[in-house]
Amino acid sequence: MERGKFREYPFHPSARDFCKVYFKDLLSKTIYRMDVEEAVQNIIRSLKGEEIFRNPNPARRVRTFVITKIILAALNDRIITAKYANQERDLLERSLLEEDRRHIEEVAEILGLNVLSYSAGEFKIHFADFLKYSPRISGEKYSLFEQEIDRGFVFVKKDVLAKIMREAFVDKFKEDIDRISEMLSEDIIQPLIPYMEKILDLKSEIISQQDLGEVDLNALPPCIKNMLKTLQSGGNLTHFARFTLTAFLHTIGMSNEEILNLFSVSPDFNEKIAKYQVKHITGEISSKEYIPPKCLTLKSQGLCVNPDKLCDRINHPLSYYKIKKRGKRFGRKGKTVR
Repeated sequence: MERGKFREYPFHPSARDFCKVYFKDLLSKTIYRMDVEEAVQNIIRSLKGEEIFRNPNPARRVRTFVITKIILAALNDRIITAKYANQERDLLERSLLEEDRRHIEEVAEILGLNVLSYSAGEFKIHFADFLKYSPRISGEKYSLFEQEIDRGFVFVKKDVLAKIMREAFVDKFKEDIDRISEMLSEDIIQPLIPYMEKILDLKSEIISQQDLGEVDLNALPPCIKNMLKTLQSGGNLTHFARFTLTAFLHTIGMSNEEILNLFSVSPDFNEKIAKYQVKHITGEISSKEYIPPKCLTLKSQGLCVNPDKLCDRINHPLSYYKIKKRGKRFGRKGKTVR
């Protein structure tokens, strides 16, 4: 791959030629100070949901990418790593959509994917690779049932393949962070402490802005609790789970602003898109206010998690919440509400 391409693909094995220095020197020597500052600012941007800066200089872009991974490994924080990884993921997708077939195959191989070009704008990806990553992507377009399959390969357009590849990148990126964290020593981490404190303070500030208002956490059904837990641990929810959570929280009295604050720690949070979706679901810009799906629908979507005894008596998550709230108010167990 040409060196100029390392700006788009700083994870390419050959890009390491730009970083033939020890981790300690990369972080402590004055000549690399601008790269360290840029890496820190990119992590901060990702926490705020802003697009990271991709340096036009390939050498600096690669060094900044490596330094960023070192800082993330030192932080060892799932939410911060996930939010940054998703920013890089989105940049990668945009690059792939403009890329030629030869380079797409090369990047796919680096990401551990079995991909072959088939015709102009079309590719073949092994069905095991497709099945591994496609469930993370919202939309019927990315379902296996929408694809043509032949001899163990799935035929996909470039835009579908780019989505699959970006998810494979996220896995590889997180694996690299885990590997680097095992290599770090105290003398490597020491120069990073002031930067790490700044980043962690920002994360705490963002999380502190989350407020469930008058919502009674102890009355939430297990499925809703699990969705909240996934968000707060740095995970991404499926489109259907986001819809369910938004509709549920709105119905029990949470404001749109409170709901948006809750989603803001999600790694792939996009304020503009999230605001539109929340306003649509809650009826602010649509003709109806949606209510969350019934338990049967949640089960079909794999969202019924850790059901308890009360779950066996109801058929809707709102019924669960009402019974729990009423039982606490009167100091007794409420009757089943259907």
